[in-house]
Formats: sequence, C-alpha cells, structure tokens
Amino acid sequence: MKTFTDAYNSYPKFRCGCPDFEILKYNFYYLCDCIEIKQNEFNMEVRFCQSCGMPLRQTEDLGTNVDQTPNEDFCRFCYQDGNFTQDVTMEMMIEHCAQFVDEFNKDSAQKLTHEEAISQMREYFPHLKRWKNETE
Repeated sequence: MKTFTDAYNSYPKFRCGCPDFEILKYNFYYLCDCIEIKQNEFNMEVRFCQSCGMPLRQTEDLGTNVDQTPNEDFCRFCYQDGNFTQDVTMEMMIEHCAQFVDEFNKDSAQKLTHEEAISQMREYFPHLKRWKNETE
C-alpha cells in the first residue's frame, strides 16, 4: 500500500525552494505522519496471552524467553525466563482468572457474573496455544 509520504515524493511538481511552500510541505508531511500513525493504530491487532487470555497491549505485558527477550505469546504473569510460572491445568487457570471478574467488569461495558465469566473462559481457553493439546 502506498503511503501519503510516498505519494508526495512521487510528484516532482511539489518540490520547490519557495519558503511558503516549505511550510506547506512541512504541514503535508506532518499530516501524512499523523494519518500513517492512525492507520497503524487501526490495523494493529490486540494480542492476548495464549495461557490466561489477558490482553497484551504493551511490551511490559509480555512474558520473557530464556534470553530475556519478550515472548509475544504469553503475558508476564504466565511466562518468565522461558517457562510457565505455574504448573496448572486449563480448569485451574480458569478458576484463577475468574477471581479477577470484578476488575474486568470495571473496564468493560459488558458486566459478567462469576459464572458467566467461567462459562465464557471454558469456551475460549481451548483455543489458546497453551491449552490446545490438552483439549484435543
């Protein structure tokens, strides 16, 4: 996909040494950068921990590999130093996560009861990487 900056650079008629035009050019670049940033934000997928389902919105949310690089699949609560932090079954993880329903409800338009949250996790968790083999 061609960006606005690429489009600008492809038109030689836009290049000149006029001071007023340089201001317009700066504003054009600024607008292009803002649009490209918004496009990137819009296209950016929210990832979820493949163990507990927590949204992975920031680098700080990511677990770590053995070499301390961020692990893109698991959160910092589930995965550190290349290992899972808890040796649990999927059902145990669901029970653990269910204790945070009230915290989830604070930031959500959809308010879930404890039972509804557990029911939804039982449907969702089997699709997460950590639990796929356990449920197949």
